[in-house]
Amino acid sequence: MPKAFTGHHHWYSSIVDSLKTSNSTSVASHDHDHDCSFLPSLVHVNDNALHGFSASLSLDELEELKKAPWFINSYVDRHATLDTTHTYKFLSLNPSAGLWPASMFGEDVIIGVINVGFGRRARASRTMAWSSPKSHPNGREHVKEEKESARDISGHGSHVAYTAARNYVHGASYFGYAKGTTRGVAPHARLAVYKVAWEEGSLSSDVVAGIDQAIADGVDVLSISMGYDGVPLYEDPVAIASFAAAEKGVVLTSAASNVARAFAGTVTLGENLTISGWTMFPANSIVENLLIYDKKISACNSTKMFSKYQTFGVVLCDNIGSVSAQIKTITESRVVGAILVSDEPQFTELGGSTCQCIAKKAARAPSVASYSSRKRSLSPPAVLKRGIMAPGTLVLAAWIPTDAVGNIGPSVFLSSDYNLISGTLMACPHIIL
Repeated sequence: MPKAFTGHHHWYSSIVDSLKTSNSTSVASHDHDHDCSFLPSLVHVNDNALHGFSASLSLDELEELKKAPWFINSYVDRHATLDTTHTYKFLSLNPSAGLWPASMFGEDVIIGVINVGFGRRARASRTMAWSSPKSHPNGREHVKEEKESARDISGHGSHVAYTAARNYVHGASYFGYAKGTTRGVAPHARLAVYKVAWEEGSLSSDVVAGIDQAIADGVDVLSISMGYDGVPLYEDPVAIASFAAAEKGVVLTSAASNVARAFAGTVTLGENLTISGWTMFPANSIVENLLIYDKKISACNSTKMFSKYQTFGVVLCDNIGSVSAQIKTITESRVVGAILVSDEPQFTELGGSTCQCIAKKAARAPSVASYSSRKRSLSPPAVLKRGIMAPGTLVLAAWIPTDAVGNIGPSVFLSSDYNLISGTLMACPHIIL
């Protein structure tokens, strides 16, 4: 940094201001209308995760910056992907012995969560012992306008945060599924939540700014349940910032990215033929309509046809087209439920096998979920995936009641204090202890 400047923020602001001057001079030399919103602007200044800044620049302005002797590298902003109650039993966490009592249940450990915000109004938060942010030397509260607040508007951030740290909540369930007592992996830990995503998406510059602030605040653990697909590590500013956090003693947990457990159900037909499948249909919803099979609508591929025939019962769909497309059509229509028939290999491959298998145990051994990343990393190839594995399938955790967790037909939306989500992003907060 040149000695003429008092700090990095002063220096970076001066750089962007010089581009504004250059931009204005260039525009003035042409007889065109000029919108000041296209002037370069400084977005974030980073002092901890890395020394650098984020700015809104044109390609010409970026090329101008590259000519400077202090320039090292630049990265295009990218959108991140949000990759989500008995998982503590799977991890063999025991309140009487082992890791939980040895760590004092995470007492006073500060867990930083980089995500889409936090729902303090969620039911789980009502049982937490909230303390003033000022009880920690670097604690603070930021309360601004709604669009700039840390409030979770999608539920994902609350789900991840409460999986990592929350007090005991009895009687939690998802419409009767996974009923029991929920708790965080570190029940007595403290949360520091950094909102880096909004309805428009999540940009890498915002994620880096969140990591930078978390380092400055002195978090002990940092959980990042989002990722960037197909980006080499040396071109990923989030990976670089995460490495800087690790160098400064922050324990980092990050999702492996997504590419199982299931709640089983049985359909009994009129001739007493039983068909097993899996469902997450709300248990407290009552279906009184009879099973419907009509050739006019049995393809289950047209919401218009469902609307035309005023179908409100449980529809039997023919084996036509894609099952996922049929499910999409059904959920958008006035149909209470549906039974799908399919001979796709993913459903029939095991059933058509001629191998004679002998089951020695009824319990299924743990396995890596189908959506989890496997084999070697694309960048760099020397890094193997799945350094640590944790439960991530159908994880029950707190949700914000303002965001629907499901729907019945096109007009009935279901709200719940809890939600069941699967993904490596749900596994990530399980290993913070």
